[in-house]
Amino acid sequence: MAFNLADMVAKRPKQIQEENSSDTVYRDVFKLVPSKANFYGVKPEKLQGLKNSILLFGVMQDVLIEERDGEDYIISGHCRTMCCRMLVEEGHEEFRKINCKYTKVKDNARKNLLEIEESCIDGSATRKNDDAISKLLERLSVIQANRFRDKSDWEKMREALDTEEIIKELKNLAGLKGKTRDIVRETIGVSGTQMERYHAVQKRLSAEWMAEFEAEKINITVARELADLDEKYQKQAMEHYMEHDIITQAEVRAFKKLQEDNRDIPGQFTLAQAIGQQRPPENETPVQPELQIERLFEALNKGERERVVKCDTRMAAYLISIRYRDVRIRNGHFNYQTGKEGIIFNPDDTMQHTLTWNELAEELVKRYGKKQKPVKMVSIDAPEKPEKNNSSAHRPVEPEKSCFSAAESPDNKQQEHIVEDNKTSENDSVEVNKIAECSSNTLPEMKNNDQRKEWLRAYKDWGLWYEDKNIGVKYYKYDFQNGARLIVEEYAPDPGEQKSWWVSRTTETYYMHLVGGPEPDRAGGVPKWTFHTRYDKFPNSETELCEFLKGLQK
Repeated sequence: MAFNLADMVAKRPKQIQEENSSDTVYRDVFKLVPSKANFYGVKPEKLQGLKNSILLFGVMQDVLIEERDGEDYIISGHCRTMCCRMLVEEGHEEFRKINCKYTKVKDNARKNLLEIEESCIDGSATRKNDDAISKLLERLSVIQANRFRDKSDWEKMREALDTEEIIKELKNLAGLKGKTRDIVRETIGVSGTQMERYHAVQKRLSAEWMAEFEAEKINITVARELADLDEKYQKQAMEHYMEHDIITQAEVRAFKKLQEDNRDIPGQFTLAQAIGQQRPPENETPVQPELQIERLFEALNKGERERVVKCDTRMAAYLISIRYRDVRIRNGHFNYQTGKEGIIFNPDDTMQHTLTWNELAEELVKRYGKKQKPVKMVSIDAPEKPEKNNSSAHRPVEPEKSCFSAAESPDNKQQEHIVEDNKTSENDSVEVNKIAECSSNTLPEMKNNDQRKEWLRAYKDWGLWYEDKNIGVKYYKYDFQNGARLIVEEYAPDPGEQKSWWVSRTTETYYMHLVGGPEPDRAGGVPKWTFHTRYDKFPNSETELCEFLKGLQK
């Protein structure tokens, strides 16, 4: 009968339990030696659930061990053993002795060797390499024993690559017949396409990113995208990740585009070489910042311009800062100096103006970002708006009729608090106007992130919540059915900047804060958005809020 490695490995647990195991014995958990072939995670923080189960019900399955040179080695049950060790350290001495069974792995391996001999080109080859082949089968048995456990993406990759390595060595040592790819697929069920992804990550992912992958901070999808970046851009992506504590697949693809756009074409001069050969004389004549910003947008590469057009302020700022950092240009066309924090137009001149990289990106987005169509939010039970009357055009805005009774209003306590603040702070002239209390809980259907961003930017359609006239801030809110609240903090344009000969801000500046609701799902151990239990000064990005809306509408 033809040899099948997958079938042989699949039979192994049954053979161990029924044929090759002794009666139950009890051994000290601190004297059991972990198998070196076990690469699966046994991190204490990930074992809390199993530890609690053992504390309540005890160890319900024997640990499989093997005696080697007077010591007991664990074959299966590393997590159970670790949990018992943790419990003993916490004062539960009753878990020091754990129930075990001895296995006859070597005898079982001998049987498997005989099966291999029958399927090999030269059966005598196995007899020459019995010990080496036996060790390979023991490594494979550890993988098989953990086939159906909950594994991280890194563990799945390691499992597949180790299996492939074992099979290749078996082919070399014993002349095992068949294609490696086919045997891997039959043994652990991993396709050839997935193996190619694993190989790319193993060969090209940097050590820093591999550590994040192993720690479950990124998933296999992001790791594969990062593997396409060369050393320079993987380093830049890591800087971006360290700054924001998260990196998405879309952001990695932005780095890939940047890499492609800046790739040198054979036979061409680099920009630095061209400028070095034909450098024009320096011209310190100041140039209007407004004009320089326009020229700067025209000089952006494809990837940077795309981020500006898509209104991705965060990524646009980062990409621009990478390419333009630490330069001094004064050629009559431009007159600016850049650093780590931002750009200075016309330095040391009366026309000097400074912008951070984020402020520059915001300015570019406001000028050249794709215009968004507002999405109207209409509740089913919303009252009809009264007809406009010219005679009442100058009347003060009155609060809309509440959608809830005083006792039922979700913002009743908050509004009472605001009123109390007004009463106690009259001497300080702090006036907060309560404008609206109603919020629609019916979201429109949004099929993509562009539609989600359109809805977010149309926050004024939700209705003004309240206004702090003392500092000139307006607040808008939207209450979701899952208990989360989105608060938009809006600042009016600076009148001084509007009167300037160059205009930095022509529209309101706003920041969005997501408060409460369910905790975010994690992709590769990284939350899809920053979770806040209460309102604070740190806003959420559009990218994070799009992930929240996407999860809300699944």
